[in-house]
Amino acid sequence: MPDAAMKRRLAQWLAILAAGTVAAAELAPATPTPKAPAARKSGRAAAEKQGCVKNLKTIYAAIQAFQADHHDLPNWLSDLVPRYLDDVNVLVCPVCRRTGRVEPPPLADPKLPSSYLFEFCPVPLGGAATNTPVRTRREWKRRQMGLVGSDVPVVRCRHHKPMLNLAFDGRVYESSGSWELLFTNRVNAVDLTPARIFAVEPPQARPAAKAVKKTGGNALRPGTPTKGD
Repeated sequence: MPDAAMKRRLAQWLAILAAGTVAAAELAPATPTPKAPAARKSGRAAAEKQGCVKNLKTIYAAIQAFQADHHDLPNWLSDLVPRYLDDVNVLVCPVCRRTGRVEPPPLADPKLPSSYLFEFCPVPLGGAATNTPVRTRREWKRRQMGLVGSDVPVVRCRHHKPMLNLAFDGRVYESSGSWELLFTNRVNAVDLTPARIFAVEPPQARPAAKAVKKTGGNALRPGTPTKGD
C-alpha cells in the first residue's frame, strides 16, 4: 500500500509539473523572427526614395524662386545656394549620403558636391550633337520641351532603380535611364536626341581653345559661363 500511495502522489506531482510547463510556454513571449536581408534592403530603399523625393521638391521650389527673380534658370544647382537653398544637404540624395557617390563629371556641379543631374546646365553637347557640338545641354532640353512639353526633367537622380525625374512642372516620376521612352505615344524617342534635334542646322566648327595666360605662375582659365545661354 505505501508503494501504491507513493506512486499516486508521484503521478500527481508529475501532472502538476507538466501543466505548469505548458502554461509557462503559453505565457512566454514569442522570439521575434529576424528580418530577412531582402526585406531590410527593400525598406531602406523605400525610405531613401522618400527622402530623395523630398529633396527634389525642395530643389524645385528653389528653382522657381530663382526664375521669379532672374527670369531664367540657374546654370547649376549650386547657384541656388544660399539665397534660394540655405541647406546644401538637400543637394545630396540619401543613397549618396550612405554610399558617398555623387554625380560624376562632365555633368557634375563645378561648385558643390551634388547627387543630382541638372539637365539644363550649359555644358556643350560635343559629339552627341553631331554637326553642332557647341550647342549646350540647356538648348537641347528646351528643344525637347517643344516636343513633349513640361514632362522634360529639369533635375534627375540616377542613384535609384528606377531613376527619379523632377519634371519641369514639378512632378516627380520614375523611369529607366532613358526617360524619353515613356513618351513614345507622342513622339519617337529618336526625335528627342541631340543629333536629330539639331540635324537641320548647318555644321559648326568647334571653338578654338583659348590661350591660357600665366601670371606669377598661376594659370588664368576662362571664367564660368553667365546665367542663360
